[in-house]
Amino acid sequence: MADPWDIEDPWSGAVGAAPPHDAVDVGGLGGACIRVHRLNGELLEVALTAREASNVVSNRDLKQCLARNDRSVPAAPFFICQMRLIHMDSGLELEDGPVCWEWLQEGSIQYLISDVMSLAAEELPPSDDLTFCYKDLDELLDAKLIMSFAFAICRQRGQAFLEHVFTAWTTAMRNLPRSEVNVMPDRLSCAHKTTFLTRCLSLLHAIDDDAEDYARPRGTAGLIGATHFHDGHLPGCHFIEFLHRTCAGATIDLVREKMDVGTVEKSFDVFQSETVKSKLWTLVKGRKYPFRNRPSGVWGGIWCALGAELLMALIDKGLPKWCWAGCIGPFNDNLLQYIIEPANHIAALDGKEDAEGRLCISLARRFSLEELCHQNQHGRNALSYAEEFAEHYEHGRVRVMGGPELRVDVWIEAGLLNSNFI
Repeated sequence: MADPWDIEDPWSGAVGAAPPHDAVDVGGLGGACIRVHRLNGELLEVALTAREASNVVSNRDLKQCLARNDRSVPAAPFFICQMRLIHMDSGLELEDGPVCWEWLQEGSIQYLISDVMSLAAEELPPSDDLTFCYKDLDELLDAKLIMSFAFAICRQRGQAFLEHVFTAWTTAMRNLPRSEVNVMPDRLSCAHKTTFLTRCLSLLHAIDDDAEDYARPRGTAGLIGATHFHDGHLPGCHFIEFLHRTCAGATIDLVREKMDVGTVEKSFDVFQSETVKSKLWTLVKGRKYPFRNRPSGVWGGIWCALGAELLMALIDKGLPKWCWAGCIGPFNDNLLQYIIEPANHIAALDGKEDAEGRLCISLARRFSLEELCHQNQHGRNALSYAEEFAEHYEHGRVRVMGGPELRVDVWIEAGLLNSNFI
């Protein structure tokens, strides 16, 4: 089935910002040329377009640029390295900060590069000092490449090693220029176009659908795979949760910190589709089996309630109302009903995440009276589910098997808020 987010590559032909004012013009085209020395003294010259030059703002950007152009870097799609920049005249190592174009044009910077996979765990530098090398944004957001690369690291070096070094992918995402995060296709009304946001959502859906196949391969493949694994065991839930937290967390941060209000709205306003709406809702709560009142009747969705956090961030940035209002099957639920059901005592003991409760409160404040009173095919509105769940959850304010007290305040507030609106 065609990917509902597959709407076109916005990066081809996009117009970039002007090059730095002190950059050396390359061929009269407004680009720049940087000159740096490798550890062996060999000079590396990199010609940048105007757009590429405008994106080299910090020393971290420079490291990414050098790693992408260094011949010693493997031809594989991804590569994580430690790179050090040295000012040759002073011998001082350059910390993260604004790049000095004068030094780049003079050739007075030397760099050293080390593959993290060649380092022992105790030799690893801090995560913030690592550089994630990739060819382009298509590969950076390619779910199959991300899962395969993460699994290979985990298999060779273990989960703890993976979590330390793969932070470099998160850093690469968060350091994307604001212009890249908000770039839009020229003719968004045409079919088969994607934006950066819709590609991020495609990535999250692929992680949701396929991460388990990497973490827990079935049958003989799983048994054989475990024998070749770092500690003799497949990673299981820890690996899946790590992928969910990493990819969803980076997306949420970019939406909150760099995405413009108009970007979110324009990414959806011409693609009003029940399939798109359904996929957004499944990121929040997963898919539901065609029966009610069973906590096990839901599967999938972004773990740790990060789907709810993402939807709140999108709504705050102008997500069109049709994406979070209205109803979907199989029970003709609105989003409040979709999140809160099941609401019985078993579901209360199983628990719901605080972020889901905060999303429900946010939705209740935005819904009209008619929407709050909407009855699904079982004749129940959101209020009845909220009150039932809050009551069971409040009564469940006990310590279970010596564990921490259950968090109930946000769900009690959700029930009271719905009650006050109706």
